[in-house]
Amino acid sequence: MPPTRTPSPTRKPTSTPNPAYLYFEEGKIHHEDGEYLLAIAEFSKAIDADPGQAYLHSWRGGSYYQLGLEVTNDNEKRRWYNKSVDDFSEAIQLERKEPTLYFWRGKSYYRLDEHEEAIDNFDKAIELDPSLTKAYQRRGVAYYWLDSFQRAIEDAETVIRLDPTDDGGYNLLGMVHGSTGDYERAVEDYSKAIQLNPNDGTLYQNRALNYGRLGQSEKQKADEKSACYHDVRYC
Repeated sequence: MPPTRTPSPTRKPTSTPNPAYLYFEEGKIHHEDGEYLLAIAEFSKAIDADPGQAYLHSWRGGSYYQLGLEVTNDNEKRRWYNKSVDDFSEAIQLERKEPTLYFWRGKSYYRLDEHEEAIDNFDKAIELDPSLTKAYQRRGVAYYWLDSFQRAIEDAETVIRLDPTDDGGYNLLGMVHGSTGDYERAVEDYSKAIQLNPNDGTLYQNRALNYGRLGQSEKQKADEKSACYHDVRYC
């Protein structure tokens, strides 16, 4: 479940607003309204006016990322995610010690199915901020898709230790246990995740899949109904 948070400015503007910052404010409004193309246009004006600000590149990179989530065409997705990588790379050149920039570039690489590059970026984010729970969770998912299940489990357990209220760690454990045939443990993992986040349809859908593997059809059907109730993608 990809998170919806967007990167924050990594450098404060001067006390006197300049044209770049005014463009940024307009872009931020569009971004928060989900008008990502308009946001990108304003952020681009801001960057043209003041190209040395990391936060401008990070916000434009975040808008590119959100566009990638919205479109359905695979080529378009790759186009926006590649642009996101480029912007976060530029921001990193300007702010090398800001962990969230590596985290967001890692997310963009993950969306491009470049999981090893994603892991490298999550590693750097964790190196700079060992308490960055979301970086462990994302790195664990990348390890999962590389079939590095033990490393995925280790990252999931770190998420749970750092933030017991975060359902992402249990979700990741459920993914691993379901893929390795331990369906009962997968059901337990997803049940814990649902307790923490009872409105996430994907968790019910994943638990339903594992109930089906265990031959528990009534529980499977009940979870499929819950998944549909919380997320129309599963209807």
